[in-house]
Amino acid sequence: MDVDDEFNKEFENNSKPEKPEDDEKQNRQIRLAFETVKQQAHRSFIDEYGIAHIAVTLDDHLEIFRIDSNRFKDWYRMFIYDQEGRILTDEAINKLCSLARAYARNEQIDLSLRTASITNFNNELEWVYDLTNKNWEFIKIFSNGWSVFKDEIIFRRYSNQRPQVYPSREYESDILDRFMKLVNINNDDKYSKLLLKVYIISLYIPSIQKPVLMLHGSQGSAKSSLQELIKILVDPSIIKTLIFPRDNNELLQHLMHHYIAYYDNISIIREWISDQLCRAVSGSGSSKRQLYTDDDDIIYSFKRCVGFNGINLGATKADLLDRGIIIKLERITEEHQRKPSDILYEFEDMKPQLLGYIFDILVKVLDWKNNGNGPNLNLTKLPRMAEFAEYGEVISRIMGYPDNEFIDAYNENRKLQTQEVLDASVVATAIIELMSRREYQEWIGTPTTLLADLEYTAELLKINTKTRVWPKAPNVLSRRLNELKPSLRDIALEIEFLRSGDAERTRLVKVCKIPSEPSEPSKSQKHAQKQTKIMEDTLDDEKRIIQVSSEKNIQNRAQIDASDDMDDMDDTLHGMKGQSKQQ
Repeated sequence: MDVDDEFNKEFENNSKPEKPEDDEKQNRQIRLAFETVKQQAHRSFIDEYGIAHIAVTLDDHLEIFRIDSNRFKDWYRMFIYDQEGRILTDEAINKLCSLARAYARNEQIDLSLRTASITNFNNELEWVYDLTNKNWEFIKIFSNGWSVFKDEIIFRRYSNQRPQVYPSREYESDILDRFMKLVNINNDDKYSKLLLKVYIISLYIPSIQKPVLMLHGSQGSAKSSLQELIKILVDPSIIKTLIFPRDNNELLQHLMHHYIAYYDNISIIREWISDQLCRAVSGSGSSKRQLYTDDDDIIYSFKRCVGFNGINLGATKADLLDRGIIIKLERITEEHQRKPSDILYEFEDMKPQLLGYIFDILVKVLDWKNNGNGPNLNLTKLPRMAEFAEYGEVISRIMGYPDNEFIDAYNENRKLQTQEVLDASVVATAIIELMSRREYQEWIGTPTTLLADLEYTAELLKINTKTRVWPKAPNVLSRRLNELKPSLRDIALEIEFLRSGDAERTRLVKVCKIPSEPSEPSKSQKHAQKQTKIMEDTLDDEKRIIQVSSEKNIQNRAQIDASDDMDDMDDTLHGMKGQSKQQ
């Protein structure tokens, strides 16, 4: 009796087993069903997260199923019905999936979402773009061209994804400029136009960090429309823009299922969301409980393209702003208003040509990466998003822009980031004011003394130090200063943390004005050196240190509780409670 005949015989009775012999009979049925799965499977494997998958040939192409997904269960149920005329019970299907998951652990294959980077037999880099169509086709980009392929295990799919059109090799040379006319970018803002062009093309490059797209502007400035068009061009989905969830697991779900995650109409970004977005940009890991009923965690590590829009810039944390590009959009005047349906129709008409142009640019970028053909960058200094800056300059030159024009545009945009960071921080405002009022180039003292001086300065500026955003303890202030260091340095203020030279090794903070060019020690520098020596000799006597501040500072300092070392928000709340108790 062959496997198929035995399979038919074993599945004649699909009722739930009620006797021990029935239980053994169903186990035999599961074993036979599993052998059928193995025969039909092209490959069974786990991905980089330990999740089991199976690759099956359907019609004339290969499809990849997650073994515990409803797609796989429905496919297998229909396969058995079509082949044998039998209907498998849910219990039989679940047991089959459990066995198939265990079998899949014999091999691991990493899967990608939308874009992938692979190395061929010649040890050359290739880039791959998933068309997410019903034939599971994708574009492979080489150093000498690009083509459509299928039947390789590269990508994972999610239900929100929609098919991409086939790119065209025939297009006008100004096709990208025609697209830019559809979006609301001021013609005079040449830097923003260049940044946006380069940013869009960079979205197709796998594995590199892409900056956070931060759009802001008044109502009617087409912020959402710009993000939606980019999303459709790069990562077609039934969901074009998202809203921030209240739960970290749900945010991780957004980022897992969307190669591009754009958030709409954002007024403020909470600290934990800001941190998670930074991890998504950089590729840092995040953990998620697999099931609420067990202790197994899945550690997710991926790089995503994220962005948001709002009337005002919702980001306030320095590390998120430092990873972004900021573009301000102006309200569209009545004479330039267009119906969204007309814009979308024109965009869909040009999309195949846009894709063809972008892939041709990427071919040249990859030739530069693999073979060194193309621009000779010779960049002496790169910003934090170094990969994006380097690739961006290459893309810019390939498109015909002058040398370093992209770098200049990016550096100008980073000045906006710095200004946003400083404007959003009351601590930064107080430090800038404190140093502007000083005759000398340096301020040196304990974090306790600096907090007192900053509180006095804040009172002069009418800054409310009773709010949650103001640090209530020296340890909180130190963390805020660490966050602000890069931005303050951009405006020629250096923050350093030192230790005194005595046995106590007391922690000191040094705020220094950075001179524009090297010079001999000035009167103010000599004074600062003398001040440091005095402080190191007298740190045992706190009164000598506090004499640097006014009597008002001493009174303020008495209200500060520096004992807590929780995170910033908890520190703030604890400090406020401690202050009220003392009062």
